[in-house]
Amino acid sequence: MARKKELPSVSGDLKKLEEVLNKEFGDGDPVSLVDNIPVFSTGLSLLDIIIGGGLRLGSFVHIWGDSGNGKTVLALHLVSAFQRQYEDGLVIFIDSEHALPRDLGRKMGINFSKVAVVTPTTMEKCFDLMLRVIDKYPDKPKLIVWDSLAAAVPKEFMESDVNEKDRLGIIARVTSKAIPKVRNAAMSAHICIVTLNQVRTKIGVMFGNPDTAPGGKAAKFYSDLSIRLRVKDKILSTRGKDVIGLHVQAEVDKSRWCPPYRKACFTIWFHGEVNDHEDFLEVLKTYDLAVYRKGKGYILPNGTTVPSKEEFGRRIKEDDDLRQYCCEIIRKAMFEPDDTIVVGADEVSDDEPSTAEEIAELLEEVSDA
Repeated sequence: MARKKELPSVSGDLKKLEEVLNKEFGDGDPVSLVDNIPVFSTGLSLLDIIIGGGLRLGSFVHIWGDSGNGKTVLALHLVSAFQRQYEDGLVIFIDSEHALPRDLGRKMGINFSKVAVVTPTTMEKCFDLMLRVIDKYPDKPKLIVWDSLAAAVPKEFMESDVNEKDRLGIIARVTSKAIPKVRNAAMSAHICIVTLNQVRTKIGVMFGNPDTAPGGKAAKFYSDLSIRLRVKDKILSTRGKDVIGLHVQAEVDKSRWCPPYRKACFTIWFHGEVNDHEDFLEVLKTYDLAVYRKGKGYILPNGTTVPSKEEFGRRIKEDDDLRQYCCEIIRKAMFEPDDTIVVGADEVSDDEPSTAEEIAELLEEVSDA
């Protein structure tokens, strides 16, 4: 009986290919063929689901929205989550708005002794700072938060007169040149850059969405992940007079990691807490995964019964098994839909004739006539 020929190891071939590529093209930038990109959780389970499991080190993230909808608070929450997972990690906070709420950050668990807060005077210096940090600490896990791109002022703005009219597109030109360079450096050094941005309104738009972001299209075009924040509603105190928190909706409008246009909600409390356990039930109801029965409460697909909305939020917060189960069924509902193809409101079946078949039948009828 002939001896079966052993096939070469795929992992061994990849290792040899990696060595050859590094020898030929890896001058200062090592080539890696292994998918070992580190990911850190945002600390919000629902947000982790819609962005594909967490934020990647080596990515450029764009978070934008109207004023007062929690962009800075979410960024501080991401810093706190990063420090919990990487104790030796380096955090750079670029405060172009000169409005960093340190007391709120401390309440959220941030150790500011391990955070470098810088306030560059121009937009160009912000990008230069990012590149210098990447070059000086290439092997350390790093998170850079820029608050915000819209508040940064280009050097040409600083040196020109306020009344000068020919300044159209200056910010867009700077970002279009600098962001690709910064993003490529971040990818090679495994550094996550989170850029906050604001919303502007296009002039003269009569139809469609007039919203746009400062800095042109470069920030969103080169981003690996873009998240739009919106305030759903305000949370009032028991007396109903004071606003004590916000329900915020996050929508992924671009993603290189997972399907976009998924939405998640979380709650910002003004006393310094950000959580999402009270928002799980609404997401489950949206996908018909939690059904209310009078006298019983909310019933999940596995038969778990929770009597009220408040009790559901408390159990999600305390019961890790229930939270993990809910995350699994929500993820499956979001990213593994039914196989039925829906176009508008009509279902398309495989039995319907194609356009080519209809034309052929029509030609036969004409020729017979």
